[in-house]
Amino acid sequence: MQIGVYHIVADNYNQESINNDGRNYLTKLGKLSGITFKKVTLNTALEMDANFIFVKSGGTEGLFKKAYEKLEGPYYLLTTGEYNSLAAALEIATFLKNNNEVCEILHGDIEEVANRVKFLSTVASAKKQLKGTKFGVIGEPSDWLIASSIDEEKLMNKYGVELVSIPMDEFLMEVVTNFSSNDKILRELMGKFSDKEVAKVFKVYGALKALIKKYKLSGLTIRCFDLVEKSSTTACLALALLNKEGYTSSCEGDIASLLSMHIIRCLLDQSSFQANPSHMSNTELTLAHCTVPFDMCSKYTFMTHFETNQGIAIKGTLPEGDVTIFKLSADLKSYVAYETTLIENLDEKNLCRTQIKIKIDECFKKYLLTSPCGNHHIVVKGHHKELIDAFLKL
Repeated sequence: MQIGVYHIVADNYNQESINNDGRNYLTKLGKLSGITFKKVTLNTALEMDANFIFVKSGGTEGLFKKAYEKLEGPYYLLTTGEYNSLAAALEIATFLKNNNEVCEILHGDIEEVANRVKFLSTVASAKKQLKGTKFGVIGEPSDWLIASSIDEEKLMNKYGVELVSIPMDEFLMEVVTNFSSNDKILRELMGKFSDKEVAKVFKVYGALKALIKKYKLSGLTIRCFDLVEKSSTTACLALALLNKEGYTSSCEGDIASLLSMHIIRCLLDQSSFQANPSHMSNTELTLAHCTVPFDMCSKYTFMTHFETNQGIAIKGTLPEGDVTIFKLSADLKSYVAYETTLIENLDEKNLCRTQIKIKIDECFKKYLLTSPCGNHHIVVKGHHKELIDAFLKL
């Protein structure tokens, strides 16, 4: 992360004393937060992943007002409590509030401030990373995803994400001409599936990698059932590999799931599992799908794709423990972020290959039954609701 600090200080103070105290404060704050701060100007601030405004003294309100239009929000105001800096920050924060800006004063116990600086830096860096992202959409979203398409203009305006439409025929041409292999997975597949079937899935993998390179994509989604119909194979293995390699990849042309998964990657640098809620009781929910990122699995085996009995799918085992269920709606207006526990990996015959059971409460059950954010939901290791909330609300 590149984190900037924009300094403002009034002239009617001892500059040497203020600068020494400010330097000591930022040094201590950097050690506690694990962040290296870089002093920025109005011209260099936009190069940073995030910026904090160091209100070093009173009498700086007018200086801030002049700089305001050249600084991007949200506005995070650092104060030391010395030289009337807190009083100035309060006036600046009120000015920002009156202009409908998001702002926060960071003041008090330095360890608490350091934790908050680290948290806000993570959120801001993730937003900067998401902006400028290009997603490939191969074919149209699957016919049954009637509530998962995202308006391209809204997506660009809100998050700076571009969708690149790639015709299925173009992808299929790449399948013919490309082959890419993962030696470890190749060795594991040999003898379990025919050489012809193994070659097919690695051609799909090679084709997707070729399109990522061609269009400079950060992620993609594919109308994968068309691939089954036209090539008698699946993208399950390719998507599992691509997610492990850091290219966020979703099934069925589901753009809303792709965006949700990539937000998780930007925030946490983790892969996530796109899954179907399949069975629910008052206290438990089963989720399943035929692909899962390899880096999420403690172990895995290979099977055919559930619905079609073709291609190669992954039956992964995910570690039990804390997980978060996340999904951003396709209209970009609502979302769910629910912290829970993965309690069991299942082996049911009539479900997609990777199957997990999580704990739920009445509130989450009501959400699914009365106001869901689509079919697929995203599973990520650990509890991250606070971070997700901040990303989507700040």
